[in-house]
Amino acid sequence: MYGFEHETYTAATKAIRCGGLIVGQWCKKALRAATESPKDKPAVVLLKNQLLKIVELVAEQNRQAAAREEGQEKEARELKERLTAIEAVQRPTPKKRLHNTPANAL
Repeated sequence: MYGFEHETYTAATKAIRCGGLIVGQWCKKALRAATESPKDKPAVVLLKNQLLKIVELVAEQNRQAAAREEGQEKEARELKERLTAIEAVQRPTPKKRLHNTPANAL
């Protein structure tokens, strides 16, 4: 399909696939619904409704992705804090070095 921004096409494709279809199947289904439409609903209205459904699916996918990303970022911050705390506990305290004199050289 041409005439769409890459991001739009990718998001729409993901949304269509989540609905259990591939892009070609969805197009055939939308066109068939538009051509078999009752006379009181022009094909343009039906196609617009189908596109609005895709937009809603894409928006939901984006919301879910953002929520997952936010959760992953929070988890990463928490893990980093835990690792820093563990490293602080395991870090050895500096030992005092004795001067190298003949009495303590042995």
